[in-house]
Amino acid sequence: MSRKDWVIKSVSIEAGDAQIIRDQGAGFNLSKFVRECLRRHALHEETMSMLHRQPGIQERLGFCLPRSMCPVCWPEGAPTEYHFAMFNGKDPKGLNERIPGIAAQINHPPTPYEGPEVGNVEWLRSTITPKFPIQDIPSNGNAKPDSRSKPDSFISKMLKKLRNDP
Repeated sequence: MSRKDWVIKSVSIEAGDAQIIRDQGAGFNLSKFVRECLRRHALHEETMSMLHRQPGIQERLGFCLPRSMCPVCWPEGAPTEYHFAMFNGKDPKGLNERIPGIAAQINHPPTPYEGPEVGNVEWLRSTITPKFPIQDIPSNGNAKPDSRSKPDSFISKMLKKLRNDP
């Protein structure tokens, strides 16, 4: 997309939001962040009409694999590899170990995991914490900033002092 295709919009933010932006550092790109949020919102709204990313796997397992980041199966994000290993009946402690060669895998198979989490899809979904919950963001209307919470500028402070002093 070329620069001439861009539309410039302005947004009003409150003082607390401005502080959040300042805390991100000098390299923070607010426009890029807003574009990403808008795209996530659009994706969230279209989730119900989207197709699965792994339709064959979804038909067999009931969901696409978490790494596919399928927005239909994993709208709030994917579970961690640790939790997915437990779901699959694999010992999650072995995730950080070096993958052995074929001979070692045959002679020393991975330790199975036999907890109540194995095959429990509801448990697997309960382990996911929303990274960016969009449904709770009030986005209707064009709210004006609260003028009472706006801090006085240096110039307005000086003008007030001049008016009070004879």
